[in-house]
Amino acid sequence: MTDFADSLAPPARGVAAPRLHWPARLRAAWRWPARRRAALPRGNGTSPAWLLAPASLAALIGVPLVVVAVHAGALAALEVRHLAQTVLPRYVANTAALVVIVAALSAAVGVTAAWLTTAFEFPGRRALSWLLILPLALPTYVAALAYAGVFDYTGPAQLFFRKGFGLPAGSYPTVDVQTFAGLCFVLTVTVYPYVYLASRAVFARQSGAVLEIARSHGYSGLQAFRRAALPLARPGIAAGMVLAAMETLGEYGASHYFGVDTLTIGIFRAWFALGSVQAALSLASVLLLAVAAIMALEHWQRRRSRYHAPGTPRPLPRVRLRRGRATAACAACALPVLLGFAAPVAQLVWWALRAWTRVDGWQLAGYLGVSLGLAAAAALFILVLAVLIAYTTRLRAGRTVGALARCATAGYAVPGAVLAVGIATAYTWLDHRVIGASRLLFGVSPGLIVTGTVLALLAGYVVRFFAVGYHNVDSGFAGVAKRFDEVARSGGLRPRQALVRVGIPSLRPALTAAAVLLIVDVLKELPLTMILRPFNLETLATRVFRLAGNEMLAEAALPALLIVAVGAAPVILLQRLAAARQDSGAGAAAPDSVAA
Repeated sequence: MTDFADSLAPPARGVAAPRLHWPARLRAAWRWPARRRAALPRGNGTSPAWLLAPASLAALIGVPLVVVAVHAGALAALEVRHLAQTVLPRYVANTAALVVIVAALSAAVGVTAAWLTTAFEFPGRRALSWLLILPLALPTYVAALAYAGVFDYTGPAQLFFRKGFGLPAGSYPTVDVQTFAGLCFVLTVTVYPYVYLASRAVFARQSGAVLEIARSHGYSGLQAFRRAALPLARPGIAAGMVLAAMETLGEYGASHYFGVDTLTIGIFRAWFALGSVQAALSLASVLLLAVAAIMALEHWQRRRSRYHAPGTPRPLPRVRLRRGRATAACAACALPVLLGFAAPVAQLVWWALRAWTRVDGWQLAGYLGVSLGLAAAAALFILVLAVLIAYTTRLRAGRTVGALARCATAGYAVPGAVLAVGIATAYTWLDHRVIGASRLLFGVSPGLIVTGTVLALLAGYVVRFFAVGYHNVDSGFAGVAKRFDEVARSGGLRPRQALVRVGIPSLRPALTAAAVLLIVDVLKELPLTMILRPFNLETLATRVFRLAGNEMLAEAALPALLIVAVGAAPVILLQRLAAARQDSGAGAAAPDSVAA
């Protein structure tokens, strides 16, 4: 041992450094990767280095989920048993009922609007077809506090009776929106666009011959819709309902403000109020099982479904509606926009005008800068990883790469609270190992390098929203023919050179759309930000939630409007472009990329 330590010491000046003589097996093991890499053809992108990005991201996403899943077996712990005997049944019952009701109502609203805007022509159809997506720009917690203000004592609903009719308080009907039914209503009017987008894309791709065949068998318009168009659209409708159910399952802000106990509320109470990591992880594991059950149910309902479009499908012809029917169709499509976007935003604008003089502009600008900075950084990391993984999948088509890519996109199906608890637990363990090693080697403590900074928060954003960037980038690569790669290789370009010179320039539209959607998603995210943010870091989302919790609704209106404005502008632009492409016959796949 002494000779080996002396051999590692720096040599004296003028003395040649001693040469280490490693055992033959160690030398062979050290040289094996180099020989293996040299034996592989480099020009066709089969170098194992291309697997580093998908493998690293799969590990980044898999570790928090494994940490949460492992604690599913700890449901017999003392704290969890106490929760199971007191509040856990209420958490589970409320969550299950909320998911079922919101998914069903969202399907009713979304499918109706999608069919009306696709199959019929009526006044305002073009505008309503993209206005119906606007509620996606409105976070659920913002809509919740806006509707609480609409039906409050000083809100417009009660002022209408008191000042309009001169009625005293208590002599007119009132609505208590801060209930379970009110939460179902708020979530439905804000998440129905998921079902609307998916259903409209499927309806637009259906052949007009389907309805003609149904009509030739004597079916009326409504019967043809129920027996022909609706069954063919079931996969798209189910996908939209799953997205709506996932958003409902991970909801925190609106549930907290309305006082409805759900599993997400339980996770936050166990983490912050009880200070029990064990209880938080156990409740997160229950929520993770619920996600798995929803995904398995969606997969089961379409396991034997087969759909075939004959030849070149003709576009679905729109039937022009007249008079009363046109008015009814316009009202049916305008009502979701009014309830899901116009009414809440009008209430926020009213509050913002009243509290304009009490708002610190510089402080608000700071919150906006922090929010946009985090969103831009997360979008940049996600897009770099998405390009690398999508290009790796393009170069090395196989089961291993495909499995890693699917694992890397699994984070979007998991609620933000579950990911946050898993990431915080895993990275806290890593921070403590680094602190222990630093104290042992250097005698100093570097502090919490990951969980004490924005690194954990950015990692959470990457895990949560990577699927949004990846699907857009992968769709962009699908539009680039394989012959461009062959031309680049024949010109002597290596894979990374071909990616920089050929791949990325052709991906500019897809990268722009993905960056816009990622920034909107990060700005709206609340549960993950609440758990993983470092101390004294405030974003627009956390600022709105904090002010609303202190009943400072007027002061919360302006930062809430900033979130809506930043989210609404790109959503309107993307959806109008998608609608223009669909109406011009360029393809109906664009709305799918927005809903993905």
